[in-house]
Amino acid sequence: MSATAFNFDNWGLFDLLTGAGVPEKQARAQVEAIRKTVVETVAAVREEVKVEVSAQVAEVKAEVKKEVADHRLLDEKTRQELATKGDVGDLKIECAKIRADAEVKLAQLSAQLSTKIEQIKSETVKTVVSPVVGSTVATIVGMSAIMLFLFGHYWGK
Repeated sequence: MSATAFNFDNWGLFDLLTGAGVPEKQARAQVEAIRKTVVETVAAVREEVKVEVSAQVAEVKAEVKKEVADHRLLDEKTRQELATKGDVGDLKIECAKIRADAEVKLAQLSAQLSTKIEQIKSETVKTVVSPVVGSTVATIVGMSAIMLFLFGHYWGK
């Protein structure tokens, strides 16, 4: 799973706060606190996604192993039945068909696994990352509005 870079615009927020009249020292402290919270939240979400995807991959791998084992059993049973008939040519043809069928099914399962992983990634971003980032931004905006109100009220006296 490749990590996606996450950029937090420290200077943009700093400029917004100082432009609204927040003292520089306080604006720096607020920007750093917000940046730290956002970075920690994104790291936690990434870890949750990694764990979820790993669990899904393990589940699909177990299913694939079971399918392969089932096909091997079927392959062995078929080989024994045909050998008792003494028809070696038919045995080779039947084994080749079973092997080809197993390879096709393995390829299909592999494609389904890839699709499922992509769906999980997409759903996780939609359901976990987006709300966290949205609520963090809403919190920042709300905190900024309160600070502007309080500072405006205090300095307006």
